[in-house]
Amino acid sequence: MDPVDPTAPFWLDLHVKYPRAKIILTVRDADSWYILAKNTIASYQQHSDNQADPNHPCFKMAPMAQVTCLDGRLKDAEVFSRQQEMKQVFLNYNEQVKRVVPADQLFVMELGEG
Repeated sequence: MDPVDPTAPFWLDLHVKYPRAKIILTVRDADSWYILAKNTIASYQQHSDNQADPNHPCFKMAPMAQVTCLDGRLKDAEVFSRQQEMKQVFLNYNEQVKRVVPADQLFVMELGEG
């Protein structure tokens, strides 16, 4: 789970509903996360012309992702351009998951560990 994954906003609800379930948290350094998010999902969400094509693979998912991914911050270019703030949101998300999920139920996967 990564904060830009469209299911990420629901991790706590799922954890409450299934308290014994294992959770996988994928982590990376904040700089590489920001660059990746900027060049992929944020770029897509900030260019509404991409979302007008019903044949685009992400067409059906885009409206949900705009609202759920980082509480809509990806869609707003001005908000997303505040790099330090966005990186802190990313780091806070990871720390919240680590605080809430019991260690024996949390698998933290550092990007590149394979």
